[in-house]
Amino acid sequence: MKFNTGWIIFAGVIFFIALAIIYVHEKTGIFYKIVYTDIVDHYAKVSNVDPLLIGAMVRKESSVNSEAVSRKGAIGLMQLMPPTAKELAQDLKIRNWSDEKLKNPEANVMLGTYYLQKLLKRYDNDLIMALGAYNAGIGNIDVVRFLKSGQEVEISDLPFKETRDYVRSILFTYRIYKFMDSIKKLPRVIYTELRDAA
Repeated sequence: MKFNTGWIIFAGVIFFIALAIIYVHEKTGIFYKIVYTDIVDHYAKVSNVDPLLIGAMVRKESSVNSEAVSRKGAIGLMQLMPPTAKELAQDLKIRNWSDEKLKNPEANVMLGTYYLQKLLKRYDNDLIMALGAYNAGIGNIDVVRFLKSGQEVEISDLPFKETRDYVRSILFTYRIYKFMDSIKKLPRVIYTELRDAA
């Protein structure tokens, strides 16, 4: 079969650029790294939520510090408030729940991911509203949903500057993670294209 030489050269250059980006990222973490990947992947799969989104939330919420405690009392990787965590633990039928368990990465990611899943269901998979509710509380976002009834909710519609900044920051990091994920898959895609063209 005849090859298009220009396309092969282009694909080869892209392939090596992708490999270089992946290598630099793996060595330096310059484009952000998702930590606790086994835990994040597992509970994201259980809750049917994108693990890249959970990774972005962990980075924003706690700067990847499982011991983090906010000024308002939110705890752990996904910065859950103890009363919310207690309700979520009851939903999941977790026995002997204590606030101290929120500093355990697995317990925190399990509850935080489950909570995000509940919010996504509540807001018909509207990521802006679900993330807004995670930060500002369900009541505040329900008001926005009521006021914007039938209209698309924009970040600028969210009630507090802190919440608007929070959602923008998570979506930005989420885009970076999705870009890096697509770059990692690129060599395999190019290889498949070249193999199929042969």
